[in-house]
Amino acid sequence: MPEKDQITSESVSVSRDRRLKELFIYGLIFLFATAVAIAGMTYYLTNVRAQQLIWLNRRRAH
Repeated sequence: MPEKDQITSESVSVSRDRRLKELFIYGLIFLFATAVAIAGMTYYLTNVRAQQLIWLNRRRAH
């Protein structure tokens, strides 16, 4: 029985380390995803806005 207790305590510490590692990785992925999303949104908005202005200017010119 004591052998089993030792194994469970070791596995708990290992699982805690693994969980921390997973949380760290997920955090990095989340930060990367948010950065990409923000960059994409700003690029899209500036691009669309520029296209709208170009289109409006063309319409106004005609």
